[in-house]
Amino acid sequence: FGVPVVSQLFAASAEEAVDIAKTIGYPIAMKSAVGVSHKTEVAGIDLGIETPQAATEAYARLSQLGEQVAVQAMVPPGIELAVGILSDEQFGPVIVVSAGGTLVELLGDRAAALPPLDGAAAQALIGRLRMAPLLAGYRGRPRADIEAAAAAIASISSIAVYLGDLIAGLEVNPLIVNSDGAVAVDALVVAHRPAEPDIVKPSREQGAPR
Repeated sequence: FGVPVVSQLFAASAEEAVDIAKTIGYPIAMKSAVGVSHKTEVAGIDLGIETPQAATEAYARLSQLGEQVAVQAMVPPGIELAVGILSDEQFGPVIVVSAGGTLVELLGDRAAALPPLDGAAAQALIGRLRMAPLLAGYRGRPRADIEAAAAAIASISSIAVYLGDLIAGLEVNPLIVNSDGAVAVDALVVAHRPAEPDIVKPSREQGAPR
């Protein structure tokens, strides 16, 4: 759907992790591939790994949660956003943008809209956040690429339009936005579970055995 994502491969051993790190190039990030919404809460993430020894040690820690570990390129620091798709019983898929990273629940800084969103609508959604001045270059900081962030949000809204009936929820967190663009470094998708079929028992009037 055109959402920029970080380079990532999966390792099932420390040796694989080191080989992937050589391909991607240090520094790297390593994350548990277990599907949890907040990896920091289960010690499922290790950032700024710069040597094969550190990668080996990180795999040993992270693999305690599950054998599969994601090895990613490190993204330059920036402002972190979270972009989600929520399934509302009344309105259907809803796009939610908020402060990202570990602050997503602490700050409660959110804005919501119905998809689809174009770039202008996505920028307006970002502008409703209390943290919007940080993206604009607060107190001498470099201006973040708000247009790139809006384009990513618009692309995520396309996922809601085309796949909204298939997913119960989606969260990209964080979407890191800096002066060079915006890139998604983690995402969680929850699929809709098919409804259990209704079991209709025949009544006695329909010839059920007595």
